[in-house]
Amino acid sequence: MKPPDTLASKGRAVEEWTDFHFFRPVGRRIAGAASATRISADQVTMASLLVGLVAGHLFVYQSVGRNAVGLMLFIISDLLDSADGQLARLRGTSTRFGRVLDGFSDGARFLNLYIHLAVRLVLAGGSWPAAVLALAALFSHQHQSSAVDFIKNAFLRFHDRDHDALDLPEHTGREADENLFIRTGRGIYRDYLERQVRMFPQSVRLARRIGTGDLPAGLRVRYAEMQEPVVARCAWIGQNIRFAMLALTAVAGWPSAFLWLTLGPLNLVLIGLVATHERNARRLLAAMPRPVRVLARAERTYRGAIIGLGGIARQAHLPAFIADRRLEDRFAIVATVDAGEGVSPFDGIPLLRSMDTLREMGPIDFVDICTPTATHLPLTLQALAAGYHVVCEKPVALTRSEATQVARAAHRANRIVMPCHQHRFNPVWRQIARWLEDDALGRWHLAELSVYRAEADRGASNAETPWRGLWDHARGGVLLDHGTHFLYNLMDLAGPPAGVRAWTGQLRHQAFDVEDTAQLILEYPGRIATVFLSWAGHQRENRIRIIGERGVIEWRGAALTCEANGVVESVDCSMQSNKASYTGWFGDLFADFAGTLDCRDGDEYLADIARVAAVLEAAYASAASGGRAHTVRVTV
Repeated sequence: MKPPDTLASKGRAVEEWTDFHFFRPVGRRIAGAASATRISADQVTMASLLVGLVAGHLFVYQSVGRNAVGLMLFIISDLLDSADGQLARLRGTSTRFGRVLDGFSDGARFLNLYIHLAVRLVLAGGSWPAAVLALAALFSHQHQSSAVDFIKNAFLRFHDRDHDALDLPEHTGREADENLFIRTGRGIYRDYLERQVRMFPQSVRLARRIGTGDLPAGLRVRYAEMQEPVVARCAWIGQNIRFAMLALTAVAGWPSAFLWLTLGPLNLVLIGLVATHERNARRLLAAMPRPVRVLARAERTYRGAIIGLGGIARQAHLPAFIADRRLEDRFAIVATVDAGEGVSPFDGIPLLRSMDTLREMGPIDFVDICTPTATHLPLTLQALAAGYHVVCEKPVALTRSEATQVARAAHRANRIVMPCHQHRFNPVWRQIARWLEDDALGRWHLAELSVYRAEADRGASNAETPWRGLWDHARGGVLLDHGTHFLYNLMDLAGPPAGVRAWTGQLRHQAFDVEDTAQLILEYPGRIATVFLSWAGHQRENRIRIIGERGVIEWRGAALTCEANGVVESVDCSMQSNKASYTGWFGDLFADFAGTLDCRDGDEYLADIARVAAVLEAAYASAASGGRAHTVRVTV
């Protein structure tokens, strides 16, 4: 059983001062007294409703005394409304029907009030405009109270990890033995939840995204930083402010002023709260790790073509599609496309010279773009225009404008675009994410990431200068090639940075017309991440170090270790430094793609593309300005 103080309050963050110091404590005393009797929580709810109905009726009279009694009865009704939930929790008898009944009671009490205020104004000579004013105020009140309820319950769900706090329409399933009264109440409650879904679509996406799980520890902290001010401002359109408004307007003889305040200033507060809440939800969605879809053995096999037969296609993409047993009934690669001279077919798969000729191969569901970076955007847009889903090597877009083009084209074609962020499936990063999600380090404040190579990857080319070193093909150097991987992995852990400082230059490869070395400082509130990337190194090497308040996670060479509170955990990751391991990561990535094609929800991919593009754009702008800090603005 929960201690009494826990039962008395949902938590300081979601309680107004009067709730925390008056309504909850008095409600707890009422619940404590009722717990020794046969009075049920639902009966207390009904008592709250009846008292509230009488309170509303008393406002039909133009009498200060009767109005004052009505206000007092409203306060008593609210005390009973506080007590019913505490009594249910005290007895361990909380039910969804109790929540439905409680919501119905709240709505009915204020519906009754607005009806009586309208009648009062009409009787005073207000005629039909008074009724319209009352109806508009009632409509506004419904949305204001729905918003307050959603914002507070969302905070309890996302930050406090109270899995029962936030209801969605799909949670209101019908029971077999329901009577007419319960079915009616459930229907009203479902309509109420549907209203909240319409008001908070991004927040609902976030709730459905995490399902029965929780936000990672780092994102919970970030959520609290963003949302606590929003929750606090709910007091301006909450229930207690209405009691004060009633006292200052209706009791004082100006009932129309109560309606105008509800319709005007309180709606302005509502618009601000919803906009801020939705903006914060979008930021969290952008910061959330991509969900790994469940790969089912479905009747549908997706037919695809590989665009570009360079090293990454031959060494990773095609082997994963062909050799991964999980994918054998999900994908069929029916063609490859490459216009280069001397390119040979792969494993007997037909080789075409142009993507325009793909229609000759029959129905095509998707294309997998494995070409140099400069072609990613035009080929993606061409594929979407042809009606194909797209898998594309990273980075898909280099600027926010390009990311927006991709998103608009994907939505217009109703097709999915997936970036090849295969390092997300690297066991090293998965283990790091698990340690951080388990709060092994506490709050981390410094991440240091670096990669060293002796030169740019040549792929399958024998050219003197690899294409990755040429602007016309690559559009950037080591920052795009290796940096993209670090960026999306880091943003999976911490979300997009607030700002970035960067330096890029050539230290060794003077034949390149792109950078061979880059240094980034990614700035977050209370933490930073440094990223160093170079094709001017002595040998192939990766380093990761993340420092938190309780310890450090390090990866260098074979050993991945987590030292926390003096205890060291070590994992052998020697194979993950070898490119031969890429095939397995791509197998995981393509399995994720198959699951996404099944459910046809690729918005997270577009958010992934957008936030990487935003950081890349800001980093190159910073480097061009001599390392001056540039703000990262993610457009999702």
